[in-house]
Amino acid sequence: MNLSPACFNVPLKPCHEFIHALGFAHAQSSYNRDDYVIINYENIIEGQEFAFDIKVNSKDCLEPYDTGSLMHYGRLAFSKNGNDTITPLDGNYEIMGQRVKIADSDIRKIRSMYCYNNCTATTNTKAPAILKLN
Repeated sequence: MNLSPACFNVPLKPCHEFIHALGFAHAQSSYNRDDYVIINYENIIEGQEFAFDIKVNSKDCLEPYDTGSLMHYGRLAFSKNGNDTITPLDGNYEIMGQRVKIADSDIRKIRSMYCYNNCTATTNTKAPAILKLN
């Protein structure tokens, strides 16, 4: 992986990018994100809405949705007006979009897929019947 110098201006940004390389999408793109957050499309910069698309084939490895995941955007991601693009339904903004530590849920997903080879199970009921997860 080739990372630009700008990647190193944000703590753990390189880890975030490496988790993408391991096959994981952004947390707010999870098939079940609407149960945990509201996406405020009216506040998103035109042309960047795709960054909030739900990925039906997203892998959860049986881990619950986690707004504290290193893979979750913060409340103002791609905001065109300084207003929230993501609103957590539980009202907890403190951990959402953090880039301070790898969340325990991130570690469990990576271990599940690469150490134990059992990320073939998912709680995703919206995915196609036949789905290769790894």
